[in-house]
Amino acid sequence: MDDMEKDSSAKLLEAASKLFAERGFAAVSIREVAEAASVNSALISYHFGGKEGLYSAVLEMHLSKVASTIAAIDDQNLTPLDRIKKFGLGVMGIHRRFPYFRRYLYGELSNPTTCLETVVKKHFGRAYQVLHAILQEGIECGQIRAGIDPAFATIALVGIVNFYFIGEPIFGGMLPSVPDRDEKHVLQALDIFIHGVRRNQHE
Repeated sequence: MDDMEKDSSAKLLEAASKLFAERGFAAVSIREVAEAASVNSALISYHFGGKEGLYSAVLEMHLSKVASTIAAIDDQNLTPLDRIKKFGLGVMGIHRRFPYFRRYLYGELSNPTTCLETVVKKHFGRAYQVLHAILQEGIECGQIRAGIDPAFATIALVGIVNFYFIGEPIFGGMLPSVPDRDEKHVLQALDIFIHGVRRNQHE
């Protein structure tokens, strides 16, 4: 692929990312994407095989951030609880840097496409496996209480970190407007979670 082809591909991804996030997959036409990218609509089929392929590529682009965060915490040099904290801060970084991320989650939950199975579950499935393994390791090394079910704890961890950002359109105006509000929330949420699962010295 030469530089001109790479440029047209990148333009399409950028334009489609915004349009799909704002209006959803079904409501956006190939022509609209091509016009927003200032390229010929035939290039969508050339680069991505059609609208579905373009949408899949956009989802991969956004959800690959989850894979990067998971790769960063899958580090044997950190304790399980330290990796859990690193995961939470990594998720905060995703939501801050990529504001469309939550819109794609909304879209696939409320109006799922075939990409729910082929893209979304792939990335979140990997995240689940790594977090589950970290929690299981924490139980085995004595950092986390033996009665904790790592499967349920994994879902609780993902929820407590993400819901603040996903629910921001509803709750944002109710929360105090303070500096570093996102970070304060995530650190408190992680503190609540970690204190809930941490093994007491007397257990």
